[in-house]
Amino acid sequence: MNEIYTIGVDIGGTKINIGVVDNQGQVRALSSIPTAVEAGYKVIASHIIDQIYAVLDQAGLKLADVKSLGFGIPGTVNSKEGVVLFAPNLQWQNIAFAQQLRAEFATPIYIGQDTHAAAWAEFLFGAGVGCQNLVCLTLGTGIGSGLIINQQLYLGSLKYVGEVGHSLVELNGRPCSCGNHGCLETYASGSAIQKQGREMIDDYQALIRDEQKGLTTPDIFLAAEQDHPQAQQVVAEAVAYLGMGIVNLIHLFGPEKVIISGGMSNAEALILEPVQTFVRERSYGNVAELVEITRAKLGEYAPMVGAAFFYRDDRYRYEG
Repeated sequence: MNEIYTIGVDIGGTKINIGVVDNQGQVRALSSIPTAVEAGYKVIASHIIDQIYAVLDQAGLKLADVKSLGFGIPGTVNSKEGVVLFAPNLQWQNIAFAQQLRAEFATPIYIGQDTHAAAWAEFLFGAGVGCQNLVCLTLGTGIGSGLIINQQLYLGSLKYVGEVGHSLVELNGRPCSCGNHGCLETYASGSAIQKQGREMIDDYQALIRDEQKGLTTPDIFLAAEQDHPQAQQVVAEAVAYLGMGIVNLIHLFGPEKVIISGGMSNAEALILEPVQTFVRERSYGNVAELVEITRAKLGEYAPMVGAAFFYRDDRYRYEG
């Protein structure tokens, strides 16, 4: 088999991963940079362009050696037009992002939601290999999901499919970056845990390990592991709301697997195992016994790898 190389770019709310990926899903070169949301999309695009050339150099490749450039966006995308319709954690709305890239690259560009990319990667190379139907949840700054139905990415008709982080769990709940109130990600995402930690933990300053970063979600996880009662309370609340979201997804879609990806998936004892218990206790009938809830095999790099393989689905190709 001839080696095929692609570039995958995962634009997160706090970090961007850029990598060269081969046709076996192996990452051959990698760069991670801060997202710098406040700098705006043009500056972010410029940083990504620089890092694409950097990872190509790292892999000993030229741009002509790669089949495609794939981009995972934390929001809703019109792939054909290359427009980011709404990405609240990036503060982007109706941004013609792919045009910024086309000015630099003639290589085919594919662009889609980062959570779709994560699901695609896990289906092709990770915990979802061999599945017919799965849900892949990505837990990070926000919460999103990708759906594989009958071995294909499900996109729906409205371009908003998979926005589980913006499903409502409280009628008059916390304000969300999307403009609504009571969204799941205001209760169960990494940013929600961080915010609640500042509000609920009396001595949170003592938990901070890096003064420049302030209190982080990993700080709260570490404190919870060390039996800090208020940190444990913050995490337990997030687990309960996350469990609610997963129960609803299982009841709606009936997947074989629910795969947890993103940075928070690393907290197996604090997140994954309690969520599994919650779902067993709160799901309909014996449904939970038929559905496996597992950690993503590709971890935090699943969206980047999946974006690199968007080229296998023309629905994600930018036509500009």
